Amino acid sequence: MKKSLIVALALTLGVASFGVAQASGGSCCQNGPCPQQAAQHTGAAVDQLAQAVKAKDLELRRLYSDDTIDPHQVDKVEGELKELQGQLRAAAHKQGAPSCCLS
Repeated sequence: MKKSLIVALALTLGVASFGVAQASGGSCCQNGPCPQQAAQHTGAAVDQLAQAVKAKDLELRRLYSDDTIDPHQVDKVEGELKELQGQLRAAAHKQGAPSCCLS
């Protein structure tokens, strides 16, 4: 129980620190921050997928914060999250938006 709690806490802190780094202005675009035009022209499909990824990430965080962690449920949600992230990258690439512009 302690070991799984420590692992969950470490993962949560890792995800949170990555989010803080991105929110503080970090950008993966080589020419500085994400171009405003690229961010605005992603399309409705990309926006819907981005919202789905955020919702699935919140669901995963909730699972990690539960008193008892169900590893099967966590694996399922992590798989769904990875699938959604792949769909999001593919849709953004199809629209011509760099992956660093996805929010």
